[in-house]
Amino acid sequence: MAIRNKAARGGHRKGRWLAGLLLVAGVLVIGWQWALPRYVATRLTGTLSAMTGREVTVKQVEVTPWQATVRLEGLRIAGEAGQPPVLASREVDARLAWSSLWHPGWHVEQLHFTAPRLRLIWREDGTWNLAQLFGGGGGEKAPLRIDRLTAEQGRFDWVNRRPSRPVTLSLASASLTATGYDSRDAEPMKLDVKADWAGRPFTAEGTLGFAPWQADLAFRVEALPVAVVSRYVAYLTRAEVPHGTLSGRVRLRAGSASSSGTTLTAQGSLADIQATTPDGAPLGRFAHVAVEGVHFDSEASRLTIDAIRLAHPWWQVTIDEALTTNLGAWLPPGGGSGQGQGKRRGLRWSLARLAISDGRVALEDRHLSRPVSLKLAALHGDWTGLGAGEGDGALTLDGRVDGESPLRIEGTFQPLKRPLQGDMTLHVEQLALTTFAPYIRRFGGYRIEQGRVTLDAAYRIRDGRLRAETQVVLHRLDLGEPVPGEAPDLPARLLVGLLQGDDGVIRFEVPVTIPLDDPELDVGSVVGQAIREALENLVTSPLETLSSVAGGEGDEAGDAGKESPAGADSGSSAAESDRPESPAPSADETESTGSPTGSPKGSLYQRARTRE
Repeated sequence: MAIRNKAARGGHRKGRWLAGLLLVAGVLVIGWQWALPRYVATRLTGTLSAMTGREVTVKQVEVTPWQATVRLEGLRIAGEAGQPPVLASREVDARLAWSSLWHPGWHVEQLHFTAPRLRLIWREDGTWNLAQLFGGGGGEKAPLRIDRLTAEQGRFDWVNRRPSRPVTLSLASASLTATGYDSRDAEPMKLDVKADWAGRPFTAEGTLGFAPWQADLAFRVEALPVAVVSRYVAYLTRAEVPHGTLSGRVRLRAGSASSSGTTLTAQGSLADIQATTPDGAPLGRFAHVAVEGVHFDSEASRLTIDAIRLAHPWWQVTIDEALTTNLGAWLPPGGGSGQGQGKRRGLRWSLARLAISDGRVALEDRHLSRPVSLKLAALHGDWTGLGAGEGDGALTLDGRVDGESPLRIEGTFQPLKRPLQGDMTLHVEQLALTTFAPYIRRFGGYRIEQGRVTLDAAYRIRDGRLRAETQVVLHRLDLGEPVPGEAPDLPARLLVGLLQGDDGVIRFEVPVTIPLDDPELDVGSVVGQAIREALENLVTSPLETLSSVAGGEGDEAGDAGKESPAGADSGSSAAESDRPESPAPSADETESTGSPTGSPKGSLYQRARTRE
């Protein structure tokens, strides 16, 4: 009996011990499940705050000790004052190495983000807002090592604050894989990204590091709307590009991955491009543009392009009342001179080759009282060596004017060099004179009924001055009635009658010298004066010779002109019908200066003007 009681008491003691052990174990488990997440959350947020220099918060932490996994909900790394967070994620799942529980820092074998949002900001001073993120593991700071990082349903915003108006580019539905991150050394992690950019597929791959900051990434995009990157297009040209698509490959190097600031190399194409001036006037349309060998260097503020090939381009070229054109809208801000506003230099650029295939130009000259419109078509050619200091700028261009008259331009011209330099020739064949009626009406004062012109011009530009030698051939010129309200600049009917031979052809040369850097220059007046002088010289010599042979003076020279075999009858009748008689000129008026471009004192032109 005693033995049984003793055994019973021993059994009760074991039961109490077992119950106590179970109770303690339960308390420890409950405490562990309650305390461990708090411990992990406190340690994790403290480590990230120390590493990033920003406030880090987590809404909830779940820990599965036997799997060494941690789930974070509502992770948030604060942004700059008043700005969205630098990094936020709905969920973060991590599988930790067991050593992270007792070693300083963290070793994460697998890290996965669900619906993360990352904001990368390039500040005005050229620094990045993430330069410290995940950035300093060595020394006394706790290190962070991530073997593999993945993300899904992410959003990435790149904010560039360096322009006067900040630019934001956003990627949505992003998936990311990164490997090999270790804050204890400077080696960057490998990166692979697939995302949606404005509804178009986008990929990026390469390396990215934070301490030091470095990026060596290759991007690819297909049929991206150009409007999405319009702020960056503004670095390349003053023109607005509201419509069209962009496809291409770009390689970006920045930070310690580049020896010269941020650099870009690229090639690609554009389709269905439309361009306007900043105030909305049309500049051009391009069915297809291929761009080869683009290189941009931010430190040198320089852009170089190997080739731009234009298929079926159309340009609008406008000459305004001040004789300036809209072509300057195509140039980059800064004009290629290398000097910009304030402390920033303008973008220096060069283009090795511009190739044109089946191009068209709509030319409108508005500096006359009645605008002149020309249409150039079937343009094919090349312009090489464009850009300040990049050579002579060799140009070859063939096409047609108004659909039927052959056109050829060749020579050298560099529009960005100062002072301007160039040598070019122009040939236009059998162009309808009615096309140039406003010009001829202004200089002659008569309507053009019919006729054609062939031009061969040689242009020489030196130190900002243009010297033009133009051979003009007029075919079957027929003048109509005087233009009401316009005083004739030439005795046009008389000159046509005198100069036009039996074949209906008039040939003469027009030399012109124009200072291109004179903002007050009236080109129309200069050209008009040159034409008048060329016609005077052409008419004066044969008429004065005839007058000398006949032994006549003054009026006799006029009579000789009326009897000229070069069609003088029509010119005489025109002069007599349109002009009243006036006194005969003096003998002094019959003397010639002998200058090839001067105004002969005794020229028929002056005598005819006296009659008018």
